[in-house]
Amino acid sequence: MTVIQKNQLNIGVLVYGCGHHQAAWLMPNSSVNRVGEIEYYQSLAQLAEKGCFDAVFFADSQSFLAQEPNEIPAFWFDPLINLTAISQVTKYVGLVSTISSTFSNPFTASRQLLSLEHITNGRVGWNLVTSMRDEEAWNHGMESLPSHEERYKKADEFAELMHKLGWATLNWT
Repeated sequence: MTVIQKNQLNIGVLVYGCGHHQAAWLMPNSSVNRVGEIEYYQSLAQLAEKGCFDAVFFADSQSFLAQEPNEIPAFWFDPLINLTAISQVTKYVGLVSTISSTFSNPFTASRQLLSLEHITNGRVGWNLVTSMRDEEAWNHGMESLPSHEERYKKADEFAELMHKLGWATLNWT
């Protein structure tokens, strides 16, 4: 992403395929039928770029949240895959992905983000989370999430390793 100037306001958009209100997908004009189309997300990112937003951001969850037919659809593209596709149809907008330190390893995450950083000529950002639902842990063979203290200790170590694995010395030339 572009280096942020001092005293500069940067505005991004959180892209959530069905709308941010829990019942938005039920509206007649809802885009719920497009949540599985990469072109839909590409068009949203292009719109954000045209509107001079600084970044598009994709949150992530390691579980599908909808369990009842009347709940918001639980379709999530992997943010890094989605942003890679978006990078091919945008030129300026920053691309921000969520990474869970609880379920990812720093080497793989660093490699993926640095690859996208290179592909996009420096338009990548990342949002480090510790995850928050036991359903996410179940998908990784765990009975429950580690304690808050354990997750944040691991997140600190994760961020430090990510820094050492490339972000501190990023130089492609």
